[in-house]
Amino acid sequence: MVILKNQPMKVFKLFPLFVLLIFASCDNQNRENENMEEETSFTNPEEMNRNWVNAWNSNQPDSLEAMTADDAVLLLEGGKMYDRDSISSWYEKGASMMKDLKTNAEIKNSDDHFAYEAGTYSHNYKNDSTDTKYEGTYVVIWERDSLDWKVKVMSITDKAPDSTAANME
Repeated sequence: MVILKNQPMKVFKLFPLFVLLIFASCDNQNRENENMEEETSFTNPEEMNRNWVNAWNSNQPDSLEAMTADDAVLLLEGGKMYDRDSISSWYEKGASMMKDLKTNAEIKNSDDHFAYEAGTYSHNYKNDSTDTKYEGTYVVIWERDSLDWKVKVMSITDKAPDSTAANME
């Protein structure tokens, strides 16, 4: 009988431990929810890339600007690095002349702060009576700032003409 009387006291001594475990597990759940909310509040880099192509095809230079970092760099044909003002001008002039930009990602990867995509592109020019398709390769590096993903580096190279083809008569 003495044993039965002491058992409830031992259980009551463990009560604070049980309460602490319950609060800790609730706090863990809150942290997991906060992390999920933080992750879902940002657009993923693949979606940002699709948004960029859509803005280009819709001739929306303001949207392109909003998706570009202030210190972004543009490399055309592997040459000179252009600054933000040049990129803005390129957006305004290029997006209004090109049509049907399509990208085909060959390589892509991302982590919490950087993402990159490399592949091939094709487009046509508006009012081109020959309907010539222009092709090349691209690399886009995205960086996530405190608000969302921004284009940090773009490298665009046109496809070189096939010099192995020969006209034989």
